[in-house]
Amino acid sequence: MFRKMTSGVLYELDPRLAQIDLIGGPLYRSTPETHQLKLPTAEYQSWTPFCVSYASETMIQYEWSKKGVTQDFSERWLASRSETSKRGAFVKNVLDVARKEGVILSKDCPMLNLDAYRWESWDTIMDVSFLDEQAKERGRKYSIKGYAQLPAHDRALLKSQLLDHPIGITIGLGRTFNERYRNNFLEPTDKYSVYHMMILRGWDKNDDWLVQDSLGLSQYTMSKDYEIGSAWIITDLPNNWKELQEIKKKMEFEIALAHYGQKRRFNDEVNGGAKLLKAFKRFKNQSVLEAAGRFWTVYINALVYGGYSTTDLVNDCYHWRRTGQHAFNLNNLRK
Repeated sequence: MFRKMTSGVLYELDPRLAQIDLIGGPLYRSTPETHQLKLPTAEYQSWTPFCVSYASETMIQYEWSKKGVTQDFSERWLASRSETSKRGAFVKNVLDVARKEGVILSKDCPMLNLDAYRWESWDTIMDVSFLDEQAKERGRKYSIKGYAQLPAHDRALLKSQLLDHPIGITIGLGRTFNERYRNNFLEPTDKYSVYHMMILRGWDKNDDWLVQDSLGLSQYTMSKDYEIGSAWIITDLPNNWKELQEIKKKMEFEIALAHYGQKRRFNDEVNGGAKLLKAFKRFKNQSVLEAAGRFWTVYINALVYGGYSTTDLVNDCYHWRRTGQHAFNLNNLRK
């Protein structure tokens, strides 16, 4: 299980965390009809709420394997250090452990035989105090440099990134796990009682997702219409990624970000932001709305100071979403 970050929704993407700009390589690429990554063998989480740790370990193991390193890492360590509760874990907390403290080797911190334990042994399972400094030092060698949250509804982006990275996804599940599948296929559901994390590993000729799971079947197909709550990848972000992102944005939209040389009108900006949000929500397209979040300040300034209409900016975002290019040069005033 993973824990919901906000009440009533599976996730909430903060557009200010648009780390995807710095994943490396183009965000959107042409993709083949079918594709699947060869992932490390799935391990079974049994009755534990450790799905986030198991999924994260698979992603970490895969990224290190691309560098010629073959190691099995400890899900028990990730669960313990991220303060996983009996309700589950926050994805960010688990990945932060891997980034800040490293990932202990499985041989140094093995998972207990879960078939022999149950909830009354929770404290025993979560106890990693036996680890010595040498084991922790070995684990620090395998820390990750960074991770990124992707817009979960942007299918083109997910497929592009799946060419290089497995993607950890969170979804809602019905209570009865063994009734989830029909012919190894996970159908959409609108009744969630448990929230879960697993791995996207590719897609088939029907454009349905190929997944790997630590709960139940290890590999199966998930309907392309199944709602994905959040999506995460491990990526070598530089330490100063925020600074680099701001520099890139200022270079691309320098005049727009400077309010086209006009004196700021804060009330107009607030009202303009509300109008813009209403205009985007009218189309009920989540992926385009998320894409607009990447340019939100620029769009507000273009609306308030640049002479652009909300229609212009919605069209610009749709065009960027399809082509990767803006329909307007937003550094220029609207003619």
